[in-house]
Amino acid sequence: MLGKDDGVRDVMAKILIVDDEEMTLEMLSTFLELSGHQPLTAMDTQQGWSVLGYEQPQAILLDIQLPDKNGLEMCRELRQDERTVHLPIVMISAHAPPMIEQAMSAGADEYLAKPIKLKTLQATLDSLL
Repeated sequence: MLGKDDGVRDVMAKILIVDDEEMTLEMLSTFLELSGHQPLTAMDTQQGWSVLGYEQPQAILLDIQLPDKNGLEMCRELRQDERTVHLPIVMISAHAPPMIEQAMSAGADEYLAKPIKLKTLQATLDSLL
Protein backbone atom coordinates (compact mmCIF):
# COMPACT_ATOMS: atom_id res chain seq x y z
CA MET A 1 0.00 0.00 0.00
CA LEU A 2 1.28 3.47 -0.83
CA GLY A 3 1.99 5.92 1.94
CA LYS A 4 1.09 9.59 2.09
CA ASP A 5 4.66 10.72 1.45
CA ASP A 6 5.29 8.75 -1.74
CA GLY A 7 4.18 11.56 -4.08
CA VAL A 8 1.13 9.68 -5.34
CA ARG A 9 -2.28 11.07 -4.43
CA ASP A 10 -5.41 8.95 -4.28
CA VAL A 11 -8.18 10.11 -6.59
CA MET A 12 -11.02 11.42 -4.47
CA ALA A 13 -13.82 11.23 -7.07
CA LYS A 14 -14.45 10.96 -10.79
CA ILE A 15 -16.40 14.01 -11.91
CA LEU A 16 -17.98 14.33 -15.35
CA ILE A 17 -17.96 17.83 -16.83
CA VAL A 18 -20.40 18.42 -19.71
CA ASP A 19 -19.73 21.84 -21.26
CA ASP A 20 -19.25 23.02 -24.83
CA GLU A 21 -16.75 25.75 -23.96
CA GLU A 22 -13.20 24.41 -24.25
CA MET A 23 -11.79 27.03 -21.86
CA THR A 24 -14.34 26.07 -19.20
CA LEU A 25 -13.54 22.37 -19.64
CA GLU A 26 -9.81 23.06 -19.30
CA MET A 27 -10.21 25.32 -16.27
CA LEU A 28 -12.55 22.96 -14.43
CA SER A 29 -10.46 19.90 -15.33
CA THR A 30 -7.28 21.53 -14.03
CA PHE A 31 -9.00 22.64 -10.84
CA LEU A 32 -10.44 19.17 -10.23
CA GLU A 33 -7.07 17.52 -10.84
CA LEU A 34 -5.36 19.91 -8.42
CA SER A 35 -8.10 19.08 -5.90
CA GLY A 36 -7.35 15.37 -6.23
CA HIS A 37 -10.33 14.45 -8.42
CA GLN A 38 -10.33 12.76 -11.81
CA PRO A 39 -12.13 14.88 -14.41
CA LEU A 40 -14.04 13.25 -17.25
CA THR A 41 -15.07 15.59 -20.05
CA ALA A 42 -17.74 15.84 -22.71
CA MET A 43 -18.59 18.73 -25.03
CA ASP A 44 -22.27 17.87 -25.51
CA THR A 45 -24.96 15.59 -24.11
CA GLN A 46 -24.25 12.81 -26.62
CA GLN A 47 -20.60 12.66 -25.49
CA GLY A 48 -21.79 12.86 -21.88
CA TRP A 49 -24.00 9.78 -22.30
CA SER A 50 -21.15 8.04 -24.10
CA VAL A 51 -18.81 8.64 -21.14
CA LEU A 52 -21.52 7.40 -18.76
CA GLY A 53 -21.61 4.17 -20.79
CA TYR A 54 -18.12 3.19 -19.64
CA GLU A 55 -17.38 5.36 -16.57
CA GLN A 56 -19.11 5.73 -13.22
CA PRO A 57 -18.53 9.28 -12.01
CA GLN A 58 -19.44 10.33 -8.49
CA ALA A 59 -20.82 13.72 -9.65
CA ILE A 60 -21.67 15.68 -12.81
CA LEU A 61 -21.05 19.34 -13.63
CA LEU A 62 -23.60 20.06 -16.37
CA ASP A 63 -23.88 23.20 -18.48
CA ILE A 64 -27.39 24.33 -19.36
CA GLN A 65 -26.70 25.65 -22.84
CA LEU A 66 -25.25 22.86 -24.98
CA PRO A 67 -25.13 22.54 -28.77
CA ASP A 68 -27.11 19.32 -29.18
CA LYS A 69 -29.61 19.40 -26.32
CA ASN A 70 -30.52 21.58 -23.39
CA GLY A 71 -28.65 20.58 -20.22
CA LEU A 72 -31.92 20.80 -18.29
CA GLU A 73 -33.30 18.05 -20.50
CA MET A 74 -30.21 15.90 -19.87
CA CYS A 75 -30.60 16.50 -16.14
CA ARG A 76 -34.19 15.24 -16.27
CA GLU A 77 -33.03 12.17 -18.22
CA LEU A 78 -30.26 11.51 -15.69
CA ARG A 79 -32.85 11.56 -12.90
CA GLN A 80 -34.95 8.98 -14.79
CA ASP A 81 -32.03 6.56 -15.39
CA GLU A 82 -31.48 4.04 -12.59
CA ARG A 83 -27.68 4.24 -13.09
CA THR A 84 -27.59 8.00 -12.50
CA VAL A 85 -30.69 8.81 -10.46
CA HIS A 86 -28.66 9.39 -7.27
CA LEU A 87 -25.63 11.13 -8.80
CA PRO A 88 -25.07 14.66 -7.54
CA ILE A 89 -25.65 17.09 -10.43
CA VAL A 90 -24.39 20.67 -10.37
CA MET A 91 -25.86 22.78 -13.16
CA ILE A 92 -23.55 25.52 -14.44
CA SER A 93 -24.53 28.39 -16.69
CA ALA A 94 -23.73 31.91 -17.80
CA HIS A 95 -27.41 32.47 -18.56
CA ALA A 96 -28.77 35.79 -17.35
CA PRO A 97 -30.93 35.88 -15.36
CA PRO A 98 -29.78 32.73 -13.56
CA MET A 99 -31.94 29.66 -14.17
CA ILE A 100 -31.79 28.35 -10.61
CA GLU A 101 -35.49 27.45 -10.36
CA GLN A 102 -35.46 25.62 -13.72
CA ALA A 103 -32.29 23.72 -12.75
CA MET A 104 -33.74 22.59 -9.43
CA SER A 105 -37.02 21.60 -11.09
CA ALA A 106 -35.05 19.47 -13.55
CA GLY A 107 -33.44 17.61 -10.65
CA ALA A 108 -30.16 19.45 -10.08
CA ASP A 109 -28.66 19.40 -6.60
CA GLU A 110 -26.93 22.77 -6.99
CA TYR A 111 -26.58 25.64 -9.45
CA LEU A 112 -23.42 27.67 -10.06
CA ALA A 113 -23.34 30.78 -12.25
CA LYS A 114 -20.47 31.36 -14.66
CA PRO A 115 -17.87 32.61 -14.20
CA ILE A 116 -17.53 29.92 -11.55
CA LYS A 117 -15.82 30.89 -8.32
CA LEU A 118 -13.48 28.00 -7.56
CA LYS A 119 -13.90 28.29 -3.78
CA THR A 120 -17.66 28.00 -4.26
CA LEU A 121 -17.20 25.00 -6.54
CA GLN A 122 -14.93 23.33 -3.96
CA ALA A 123 -17.44 23.94 -1.16
CA THR A 124 -20.27 22.62 -3.35
CA LEU A 125 -18.36 19.44 -4.21
CA ASP A 126 -17.34 18.95 -0.59
CA SER A 127 -20.98 19.11 0.48
CA LEU A 128 -22.19 16.72 -2.27
CA LEU A 129 -19.48 14.06 -2.24
